[in-house]
Amino acid sequence: MTGAHRTSWCRPAVILILLLGGCGPGVQQIEVATNLAWQESGVTVEAGQIVVLEASGRYVFHLDGHDTGPAGIADAEAATGAWPEPTLTGLALLGRVGDAGPPFVVGEGAEIQADTSGTLWFRVNDDIFDENDGALTVVVSIEP
Repeated sequence: MTGAHRTSWCRPAVILILLLGGCGPGVQQIEVATNLAWQESGVTVEAGQIVVLEASGRYVFHLDGHDTGPAGIADAEAATGAWPEPTLTGLALLGRVGDAGPPFVVGEGAEIQADTSGTLWFRVNDDIFDENDGALTVVVSIEP
């Protein structure tokens, strides 16, 4: 799978960004690879804007075929003893604004007000990525 990046179309599976036809300005669909850490979406938000996120899909997170969706599994235990973001739901889709912004759970959907300006980033809260297979889809709507 190949992905898009702001400076190169040749980088492997970062995030594929597609404009949704007929959905209006400010709406984008993003594919988040589940076998990578934080991935820059290329979608920029300004401080104060409302960002509405809707996520769907399923991904395999274990070699024996266990899978989950963007909400993750609340009582799952990390194989290494700790999730990358230990206070947030294990295996859930996470987001943040900017390359160092505080992470938040996207799950199946979230609405946030951006505290700062920056690019949206996404990842799943999994401690072992090499067992993951699949991607999650995020629809991003930005309100002024």
